[in-house]
Amino acid sequence: MKTSSLIQKLKLKFKKFETVENYDEQKWYKRDWTRQTSEQFLSNKQIGVFVIRQSESIERALVLSVKVPIYIHLSQVCHYVLIKSKNGLFIRGNENKMFKTLNNLVDYCSNTRELIPVKLDVDYYILESNTIYNRSNSLNSISSNHSDFSDLSDFTEF
Repeated sequence: MKTSSLIQKLKLKFKKFETVENYDEQKWYKRDWTRQTSEQFLSNKQIGVFVIRQSESIERALVLSVKVPIYIHLSQVCHYVLIKSKNGLFIRGNENKMFKTLNNLVDYCSNTRELIPVKLDVDYYILESNTIYNRSNSLNSISSNHSDFSDLSDFTEF
């Protein structure tokens, strides 16, 4: 009896020191979105745009949904389960790469393709007006009339 009350007191004491990350402050966090809602949102977005939401099937887990090229997945959206453990957060299947916070994971995945096949596009959420954000995924969007590309014939002599 004394042991269990001591354990409860210790749990309460240490609970004060736990840091809870407030995901709701992030524009990319969509608490109540479903898999289908995420896929609909990402369907017309650029590769790398992402959302993070609560898992519908795994308690206390999150899901990273990200727009990918069609050669990676036919629906062009991949979903990665993010598991919260006592040591931090990791992408299921990559338990050896642990992150202290969700922001750390997002930052890491926006700079490397080590854990997922595309870099997360955090710029989509940084820009205040998404209406002006229209990054193309190909060089075909560069106008041949653009001043930087209008006449490359001068360089044929090199």
